[in-house]
Amino acid sequence: FFPGVAQPEPFGLSPAETLMCLDAIWSQKVRGFAISEFVPAHDRRDQSLATLVWLAEWLFLRIHEKGR
Repeated sequence: FFPGVAQPEPFGLSPAETLMCLDAIWSQKVRGFAISEFVPAHDRRDQSLATLVWLAEWLFLRIHEKGR
């Protein structure tokens, strides 16, 4: 799902599973979100970049719609 990392893991988290995890931990106390690794040279057809943009959009909408 996200090939743009130094050590891709088989069967890593899908975008839907990532959202389920974020939904499970989301609260008023959440103040940030960090992506620990992105290696554009390993990306295939901008798949990882597109996923990052999609995730950023989801996070911005989440903060805007439900508040922090």
